[in-house]
Amino acid sequence: MTNHRKIAVLIDDAWRYEKHDILSFLRRHLDFDIITHDDMTAQLLGDAFTVHRLTVKRPRKCGIYPLVMFFARELDTHMVRYRQTIKVAAKGPVVRCFHQLRHLAGRVGLRRYSYTQALEWYYRNSHEHDALLERYHTLVYMPVFAVDKRVIFEARAAGLKICCWVYSWDNPFKDNEFPNDADRYLVWNKATGDDLYRLHGIPESRTRQVGPAQLDYLRDSDWQDVPPPKERYVLYACAMGLDEMLAQEVRMILNIRSIMDHVAPDTALYVRPYPNRRNIEGYASLYGVPGITMLDFGEVKEGRVLIAQNDLVDRIVQIHNATCFINLGSTIGLEAAYTDTPILQLNYNTPNDYPAYLDLQQPLKNEHLKYLIRDEYPNTIHSDEELRTSLATILGGEVEAYRAYSEFLRAFSDPIPDVASYRHVFLEALQELDGEAQSSKDPTA
Repeated sequence: MTNHRKIAVLIDDAWRYEKHDILSFLRRHLDFDIITHDDMTAQLLGDAFTVHRLTVKRPRKCGIYPLVMFFARELDTHMVRYRQTIKVAAKGPVVRCFHQLRHLAGRVGLRRYSYTQALEWYYRNSHEHDALLERYHTLVYMPVFAVDKRVIFEARAAGLKICCWVYSWDNPFKDNEFPNDADRYLVWNKATGDDLYRLHGIPESRTRQVGPAQLDYLRDSDWQDVPPPKERYVLYACAMGLDEMLAQEVRMILNIRSIMDHVAPDTALYVRPYPNRRNIEGYASLYGVPGITMLDFGEVKEGRVLIAQNDLVDRIVQIHNATCFINLGSTIGLEAAYTDTPILQLNYNTPNDYPAYLDLQQPLKNEHLKYLIRDEYPNTIHSDEELRTSLATILGGEVEAYRAYSEFLRAFSDPIPDVASYRHVFLEALQELDGEAQSSKDPTA
């Protein structure tokens, strides 16, 4: 075993350009290895990093594991609840009965421990990765799949420092297995830290604000100096991945086009597909519609949409050049706030025949959207009539009333004053951890 220990980064989606770019930046200043179970991550990072591949070993669906998980409670957020409802509704009667019994057990107070506690107990004697982990003094991880939690538990048992990089502002609301005993949690802002405490019991003393390093590309490129667009357009950025909800979003897009035909028939409607869709079949009915332009979807490889640097720059340029930007409550709305383009956040759905649990309004009820969907601003749209009025106002050149909302969003996603690069803030936090770990391992320190 080597005497020089270092940091390991556990990641499962470094095929996303933003994460790849951050890791490449860190690599220039910090010595660390990559641990992953994901084939594409290993492939894309293999030339520049030392990558250790994990063999995925899922818990056996027999014996004590199903019993332990039966009594484990889910995270109590709307996002987790409605996703679980959708998942269970698609299963057969036996699985649905199983989940109904679990729900009943929860109602009578029998589900007293979390998924995290259940998994940690199940892996309490696991030493699968001891030989790998002895090379490191710190494990940094983002919210990852449950199959990777085993490594985190083993690292804790082996005495490594644990650092959770809470990559996105909505992570505290959707990760059932959020380990709550890391030494440090690196978060966007105070709101994210507050959410960790409220939902996962993580005290403020173990959080550190580092801002969104993935949005540094907005500071890096010259996207503000691009030539004006060839035509005036409104940009709609899709946000739905589930087939049934995408069908409703497509109907909403057609509805927007219909409204625009009355208030601004000569203005185009550009539509940016949702990258996590992984295919474009759901948008088929939008192609060829007069007044609608479908933007490029991106390169699909092994069922994933690969986002390159030029894709990010193209995205912000498209927002920057738009006369108005429309969204259904996703992170791209925070990016839009870095531009001068007025933002409209839709908070309603058109009539449909879908059951309530598949209605487009379900994701709009997610608690984390309280940071984006704000009724005190005219930018939040609740009906066709409000949309018609706001589009007519903005396309008529009266945009001042809509600027305060962008300033509010910008403050949320740019939380630390006078920061030129959040990648450097993130680096400083990791260097501090590295120094602490090195000192604790050095008997002469």
